[in-house]
Amino acid sequence: MYLSVELQTLWEELQTLWEELQTLWEELQTLWEELQTLWEELQTLWEELPTLWEELQTLWEELQTLWEELQTLWEELQTLWEELQTLWEELQTLWEELPTLWEELPTLWEELPTLWEELPTLWEELPTLWEELPTLWEELQTLWEELPTLWEELQTLWEELQTLWAEALSTSMCLSPCIL
Repeated sequence: MYLSVELQTLWEELQTLWEELQTLWEELQTLWEELQTLWEELQTLWEELPTLWEELQTLWEELQTLWEELQTLWEELQTLWEELQTLWEELQTLWEELPTLWEELPTLWEELPTLWEELPTLWEELPTLWEELPTLWEELQTLWEELPTLWEELQTLWEELQTLWAEALSTSMCLSPCIL
């Protein structure tokens, strides 16, 4: 009987070993299929590599182009800033010249026929002026926003002028009797 129990145990171990071998075989088959799939994916990736390289080069060229455009935009922004400063200086000059221009208005009225003759030339320049209109409009809005500050400064200067005038008058009245 002892032999029979050992045979039985041996048989069961063989069956277990056989089942483990079958499981191992199935796992090996699964692993083989996965390796084949991985190999196919690797081949596909290898075939796509030149295309990916070209796309990467194209992307690099686009990035360089974008960088150049950004530099150009920066230069244009600097130019625009300089033009804005120039415009501001011109506006200040015009503000200072406004009284003189007001005095010259009758003369300008007399020159109106000459200006009428120049109207065709101005008509030809109109498209260029039309293109500059949005920029001028933005600059005008900025100036309009700054107008209250300028007005306050003008009022302050006017008050200081009145104070200085009053001081000058009081000083001259004090000195008057001393001189006589």
